[in-house]
Amino acid sequence: MRLSDERKIHDILHHAVKRSLRESGVLPTPHLSPQAESPTQNMTVDRAAADVTSFRSNKPSAVDQTVLKELYRPDTKPGDPTSTIKPDTIPDDIQPPRPMPAQRSDSADELDVDSALYLGQFAGLYLLFSINDKLFIIDQHAAHERILYESGLKSLESGRATSQNLLFPVNLELAADEYSLYEEAIEELKAIGFVVERFGPRAVLLTAVPSVLSKQSPEKVFKEIIADVHDKCRAGQELTKAIAQTVACRAAVMAGDRITETEARALLTQLCRTENRHSCPHGRPTFLKITKNELEIRFGRK
Repeated sequence: MRLSDERKIHDILHHAVKRSLRESGVLPTPHLSPQAESPTQNMTVDRAAADVTSFRSNKPSAVDQTVLKELYRPDTKPGDPTSTIKPDTIPDDIQPPRPMPAQRSDSADELDVDSALYLGQFAGLYLLFSINDKLFIIDQHAAHERILYESGLKSLESGRATSQNLLFPVNLELAADEYSLYEEAIEELKAIGFVVERFGPRAVLLTAVPSVLSKQSPEKVFKEIIADVHDKCRAGQELTKAIAQTVACRAAVMAGDRITETEARALLTQLCRTENRHSCPHGRPTFLKITKNELEIRFGRK
């Protein structure tokens, strides 16, 4: 467990343990004048207790319950459905720690497309949506990658990818290792939308590319995909997944690409239809969520 303010934790525990020992009779209770313990000191301890953000324990003993009550000041009513701690773990009047902002969502109905209010694009990369008092921040490149990756895998399985014919066929000279990989992956490349054939000892003739890559230089993108797939296969990745991942990465909208509200909404809709919408093929999150409650805590409203 990493502590953001060790001094505050120390003060809280010291105060709680001392008070518990005095109440149990282990330590004598000193007779203090009313001025000895000022309200300011109590406020400091209470405020420090409210700043504790993460803590786990087994079923507490009598002294442990006192310590926990110092650490957790109830922010919500007992039995609140948002509590992530089971009732038989700690007493009902002790609430779980405050959540940190921008947690990844695992609920199937969190991304409600019908309720989504598009707020705009931030930094040329992040799409902002307001959905049921929650702010969703979508990485447009990562989200589009996930969509294209799953679509590519289905094309590889069915062999029904759509292609865009080139106005003029492109003759490509490949290095020895590139040509070797091309020969190994020729069926998979065709299945995902490339129309390519042998055209010499180490040359190929490219006449069509996957439709998702139609706006890119066919010569450049084909060589880049061959190089990327070569590296992924050397690292032990399965050939079909390597091809689908590489095509998705090259075809996805990039950081800095401006997209319209209609395109943003279409991206959200398609992301919700994927099997694993929470991450791109590389494992990065596709979106983050910030609740209204978390924002109010950050702004000191709670």
